[in-house]
Amino acid sequence: MNLPPALTWLHLLPADASCVVQSGEQWLVDLLAKYRPPAREGDAPAEPFADATTRRGPAPASPCSRSARIRALVATERPWHEFVELGNYDAIVAINCPGVTSAALEKAGYAYVRRLAAVPSLAKARWFVSLDSGRLAASSLSVYTPARASAHLKKAALKLAARLRMNVAFRDQIIIASRTPPPLETKLAELFPGQAIRIGLSAGAPEPAINRKASGAIMSSRGDVIGFLKIAGSEISDRIARREAEVLPALADRAGVANFVPRLLFAGEIDGQYVTVQTPLAGRPAPATWTTAHDRFLTALRSGPIKPASETNLVKTLPERILALKAKHHELNDILSRFMPTLEETRVPSTIVHGDFAPWNLRTHGGQIAAFDWEYAELDGLPLMDQAHFCLQLGSQLHHWDVERARAYLRELASSRPIDLEPEPVTAIVAVYLIDQLTRLFGEGYDPADEMIAWYRRLLGTLDSAQPSPTSQRNAELVA
Repeated sequence: MNLPPALTWLHLLPADASCVVQSGEQWLVDLLAKYRPPAREGDAPAEPFADATTRRGPAPASPCSRSARIRALVATERPWHEFVELGNYDAIVAINCPGVTSAALEKAGYAYVRRLAAVPSLAKARWFVSLDSGRLAASSLSVYTPARASAHLKKAALKLAARLRMNVAFRDQIIIASRTPPPLETKLAELFPGQAIRIGLSAGAPEPAINRKASGAIMSSRGDVIGFLKIAGSEISDRIARREAEVLPALADRAGVANFVPRLLFAGEIDGQYVTVQTPLAGRPAPATWTTAHDRFLTALRSGPIKPASETNLVKTLPERILALKAKHHELNDILSRFMPTLEETRVPSTIVHGDFAPWNLRTHGGQIAAFDWEYAELDGLPLMDQAHFCLQLGSQLHHWDVERARAYLRELASSRPIDLEPEPVTAIVAVYLIDQLTRLFGEGYDPADEMIAWYRRLLGTLDSAQPSPTSQRNAELVA
């Protein structure tokens, strides 16, 4: 189960940690009560927190049994002198608590201490940046790549505020301390020996994204980003994380591609959740425009044998994927079948398809494009799919294209005869792209009324109506 964004910091405690809430707003108390481990049969009754000097504010939530591995005291806006009976707790979570410092907690016996700021706030958290230095705070935001120019400016301003240690930008601050490092950082210490690492966390994509997962920038003590981690917290995010863990090693063995994709350092369960760790890509965010560098990158992905488009794994498995959807969408298979004769006659190079080839998943360095987030990749797919995705994503998300404007772009693409294909095969490949996208979104549980799905369906309808069926084609030939 995904943690709610406001509780992303719980990844820096063991998964079975129980939280004793000493003080806090009711929404936080309720969240922690919901996501703490349930009491187990046979556990001894939990002991309530009993210190009389800290009874102000909402009533404390009942702690879990002491049989849990870690007992964590959570307090909000409590000064240091009110933190008594620390010997009863394996961990402390101090939220906006004056006087609570790393030095004080280390002196009290907590060997592991991390200081974070919730951005833009704890209640609406999207990121948790490390506050151990200005450079660490700025580098924590590397886990986020915006698309819009305005978002780039906001990120730049936030990174500047982080470097200058401007606390007005980080009003909600959290100190997490425990007597031993949590399982996540214990594993990262093995992967990066000799490094005093810090983590800047992201709560994941904002609503309504269904594939949301927590992620993080792994940094050296100097603030250099040395890796990225992803934490699967749902069935969907677990599935796509495992897919990426399969794809990255395969890409690392492909000449012409290996230097432009992350290297997988670890994939496996940590403390009950599937986690991947990858190397960072050099460079800066790629431009939100199509360039010759994009062309070169996608050309390198067209490295497989020439075969009928219908024989690629992506096309062969698409009918089965459609039939596997919980809600039936037979119309997608019907449309695919009408394009299948063209796909059978079209010979293309087997192509690695990124699956979400968009500016926010790309970097540029030395005039070259590199790509991360290969969670939807296909190693035996069709050319032009990533190019269509890139331009349609930009058009719909940044430029607010309506369906007619998107259809005009697809006509231009087909008429340009890319990779020496005639317009009809190009249209068939674009149809496969749209059907594949809709199948993925339906498979992840998106509502058919979702705005993006409705947009894709209307666009697919314009392609389908423009594609003559074999019967209508034969009739036209007879009339001629």
